[in-house]
Amino acid sequence: MKKHFLILTLSALVLLPSCGDKPGQENSGITFEDTIVLSSQEEVDAFATKTKLAALTGEVRLGDLTIEGEAVTDISAIQFTEVDVLTIKGTSIEHLSNTFIEKIGRLLEIDSNPLLKLIDVFTLVNCQGDIFITDNAVLEDISFLFYLETMAGKLVITGNPCLGEDRPNGGIAWGFNVIKYIVDSNVMNREHVVLRNNHPDAATKVEDIGKVHEDDPPIGPAEPDGRNYKIENGIITEEVLNNYLDKAITESEYLNSASYNSDGYYGKEDDTRMLLNVGAKFIGRAMYTWGREARFTKDAWFDQAKAKIEAIHAVDPDVIFQAALFEIVTPQVNQVPIPDWCFRAFGLEPEQRNFSFDRIRNPGGKYLGQWGNDTAVPDMTQLECQMWFYFMAVKYMDCGIEAFHCGQINLMASMGDAAAGYPAYKKLFTMMREYARTHTRHGIVLLDAHCNGHVVDGVHLLDFASYPIRLCEVSGSSKMEALIKKKYLDSIIGGTKAGKTPSGWYTDRIPYMVEFDNFGTSGHPGSAADDIFCWGYDEISWIGNVSTEVARDFLRYGYDWFKEWDKMGHLEMPGMRVAAGADKSKNPYANNPFRCNTRSASCPLGADLESTIKEIWAGNGQTN
Repeated sequence: MKKHFLILTLSALVLLPSCGDKPGQENSGITFEDTIVLSSQEEVDAFATKTKLAALTGEVRLGDLTIEGEAVTDISAIQFTEVDVLTIKGTSIEHLSNTFIEKIGRLLEIDSNPLLKLIDVFTLVNCQGDIFITDNAVLEDISFLFYLETMAGKLVITGNPCLGEDRPNGGIAWGFNVIKYIVDSNVMNREHVVLRNNHPDAATKVEDIGKVHEDDPPIGPAEPDGRNYKIENGIITEEVLNNYLDKAITESEYLNSASYNSDGYYGKEDDTRMLLNVGAKFIGRAMYTWGREARFTKDAWFDQAKAKIEAIHAVDPDVIFQAALFEIVTPQVNQVPIPDWCFRAFGLEPEQRNFSFDRIRNPGGKYLGQWGNDTAVPDMTQLECQMWFYFMAVKYMDCGIEAFHCGQINLMASMGDAAAGYPAYKKLFTMMREYARTHTRHGIVLLDAHCNGHVVDGVHLLDFASYPIRLCEVSGSSKMEALIKKKYLDSIIGGTKAGKTPSGWYTDRIPYMVEFDNFGTSGHPGSAADDIFCWGYDEISWIGNVSTEVARDFLRYGYDWFKEWDKMGHLEMPGMRVAAGADKSKNPYANNPFRCNTRSASCPLGADLESTIKEIWAGNGQTN
């Protein structure tokens, strides 16, 4: 019969011969006779004190020890050498480490510990019985098995949804590689290993560990889709524009590199492979900087981007790359010289000076510090602001950019330009289009911003509109599912403006696309609240946190929704983007940044949505 440990005195210790004792030698082994249950941190700490004291006399051996209950958070101070049965169940332990145990007699059971992530530096070398590791929701690391020298019983690992993700060359600590190691080292018999219901990509047989993703994912390009992507004389027809938007993907910072990025990630070889494989035609947000204006003095940044663009165009010349002109300026702009051509473009005499932060921001200090210390929102009424944005656009276009997301126009125009009818923006965009006519491959630059359209004298300033998708939660869903609704919250779905486009054709509603935006975390992750956060996550984190099945179903549903309910709208596929709320307890592959790529050795945390996007685009959304 088990009894709870309260206060254990030295009188409860019984001296028994140690395994290593020689005849005639004073024994030094110490065994706790009683079966012990510890169910609070206070009981654990008190017991740890007694084991530490007992360890001064010699080896400490236990009979049955059960440590259970959510009040227990740390057992690392307990010192014992051998235990017959050790059960660690339902605790709040996060990291099971520095626990000095060398031998298990009959059973080690680690069960239903909801916060347990790692079991390492758990110095078990001899297990004469079984090891059961079951139903630990966020467990990722079982590298403690590496220390085993003898394993006589069964190793049963079941119901650990974050454990066992397969990756070749991941090292001993990765996934189930440690299991393969101890089997290959003849520490235990492979027939004694049971693997069930763990990570979706976890092996269920020892012989399959390390093989799940050995093959590289497919290399493109996709088959031609037969659509018209022809742009001539700086004019894009409604058909061609919609064809491009229909195969748009957000691939943030793809053209940036390890040396030049804004959010710690950048385009890699596997991203190039993915873009060609799915057949993407419009690569959104492929190049930008948030602040860090001194980067515009670095030729290497543009040279590296140009090389990537040319590599894609060598395979698919129809692809258009988008950069971003965001609503921020910092004092780093003071380091950027103004070239003569920029002065002349605005009818000014060239002079030797750099751009000025104080001349780009609002002179009255409006929105100074908007994005933190030493930041401001550019004021488009200021001539220097127009020059700065034109300078950036030209630099981007010269390396191959043919589209721009123009950020929060409403904010940058709110300091006088909007009230006057957008004369500054109209001038800037006209100059950008004139430059593009003779300096881009198609003689065009496509402009969009977060809005439902800006119309001046009946003509749109932009070629199309864009906005966050604004997902609507499915009330009561246990899978955090979401729907699309017209005009939900501040969505532009079903509500863009009429007018003549910059290419000259009239539309009752300007074409638009919706994106999986990133805008930070909420105070209610995982819960519905009918706000801009979908189940508590920004949009890109939502699709990264839901199951792969839910994400795939939503992309199919979302693409088809616009075909049925609003043909002016397009779902921009989620390719690569910074995320803010990756929660591996909900999806083991939730990651920052989010990548849609097929999961492989080259992209071990890919969301595995690549094949779905390819199927959708190849079949116009009708996928099973």
